[in-house]
Amino acid sequence: MIAGYLKVNSQLISQQGIVTIAQRSQLSSQYGPKTTWLPPHRSVTQNVTIDATNDYFSMLKVNKSKATATLTNRSSEKKFNITAGHTSYKILNQLKPGQYQIKVTNPTNHRQKIWLVKTHAYQLGQDSATTPSPTWGKRSFVYLFSQNRVYYDQSSSDIVKVRK
Repeated sequence: MIAGYLKVNSQLISQQGIVTIAQRSQLSSQYGPKTTWLPPHRSVTQNVTIDATNDYFSMLKVNKSKATATLTNRSSEKKFNITAGHTSYKILNQLKPGQYQIKVTNPTNHRQKIWLVKTHAYQLGQDSATTPSPTWGKRSFVYLFSQNRVYYDQSSSDIVKVRK
């Protein structure tokens, strides 16, 4: 049944793209989101499994933060270059199915703001982020993996195609 759907809709899918896995949250300004301070020379990691080939990854970034991000295939240990923009980190590269680790590091001597969703009593994402302090509780990055280079546009709340 799914194979038939994919065959019939393959042209539409290739034009619009597919979000294959995402951890979204209500971090838009209307909800008054709070950032988390990452201490100097510390990191936060989160493991994620992707079951399909993707060609786009993005994650929210606090504007003006000097924190850096990496995405690593845990099996092959291949690290992917992540481009840091004003409000997101992103990769335009083929990402094969497998186990990955998202890592945000503060390479500076000053604390840096990062986005981490506090999950309270419920579980977001597949695994919680591993944080420098157990008092932070369960947290998750806000990220998205997609096929055909689509992303979540916060200003319009739409899934849109990456401009080439």
